[in-house]
Amino acid sequence: MYYNGTKTIYNIKLVNKMLAGIPFKPLPNTTLNEKFDINFKYKIADNEYPKLNLLVIGSTDTIINPNDSELMSRLSPHKVTDGALFNHIPFYMRKLSETETYPPSNKLRLKKIINYKGEEYLVYYGYAINEYEYKDDVIIYSNINTDYVSVSKYNTSNDNILFPEPSSNLNMTNDRSTYITDFFKIYIFFTKEELNEIKNAIYVMYGDNVNNVKINELGVASSIEVKVNDEYKECLYAQMNYFIDTFMEFDKHLTDTAIDFYIEVGGMEILTQ
Repeated sequence: MYYNGTKTIYNIKLVNKMLAGIPFKPLPNTTLNEKFDINFKYKIADNEYPKLNLLVIGSTDTIINPNDSELMSRLSPHKVTDGALFNHIPFYMRKLSETETYPPSNKLRLKKIINYKGEEYLVYYGYAINEYEYKDDVIIYSNINTDYVSVSKYNTSNDNILFPEPSSNLNMTNDRSTYITDFFKIYIFFTKEELNEIKNAIYVMYGDNVNNVKINELGVASSIEVKVNDEYKECLYAQMNYFIDTFMEFDKHLTDTAIDFYIEVGGMEILTQ
C-alpha cells in the first residue's frame, strides 16, 4: 500500500532557497521543535539544508463508533500553512522507570521528557526516514475525472522539448483532466516492537478508549539531523512538508508482527494543451 500527500508552503520555501543557494533558516513559529520545545534554539551552519527525513503520526482526537463499519478514517484537510498535525501521537511514551525494560527504537527522534498526569514520561514524536525509491520517469495522468485513468510515461526524446512551437490555442486553456507529475516513494517499515510502543502511547493517552482512536494523520517533515552531546541523534529545524492522505485505518495494523508501506510525495502540474 502507499499514500500520497499535499505539500506545504514550507516545502516550497525550502526548495526555493536550495535552488537559489540562499542559507536556510526557518520562519519563526513554523517548526516542530518550537511546538514541542525540543532544541529549537540550536544553531545550524548556513551551508546546511534540511532533508525529507522525518515521519509524524496523529489523530483528529475524535472517538470513533466501533459499530460504524462503513467509516473510512481519512486525514482531515490541512491548510498549506499548517505547521503540525491536529493532534500528534508519540511513537514512544514510557515512564522513566520503564525505559530500561522497554528501550526506545534507535529510529526515534524529537525526544522529550514530559510530565503527564503527575508522572514523568520519555516521549518521541518523530520517526526517522532513510529509505527512498526514485525513478527518472516523468508520468502523465490523463482522464483523471473518469473511471478509466490513463497512466503513461512522458517521452523526453521528443524534439518539441528543446524546439518548442507556439500553441495554436491562443487562450492557453488548461485541460484539468491531464497532469504531468514527478513523484518519489518513501519506504516505511515498523517492527513489532515499534508498533507495540505506538499502541502503548495511545493507551497511555486515551486509556480504555484505545481501540476507538484512529490514527488518521500522517505527516512527512524535513529536518537537519545532528548528534546531540555525542549521545543520540536528533532532528532540528523540523518543518512539515507533506500532509498525507490515509485511505485505510492504519491503527488496525498495530497488532501485526510488522508493517511496511510507501508514502508517495512530489509534485504535479496541469498539462497545457
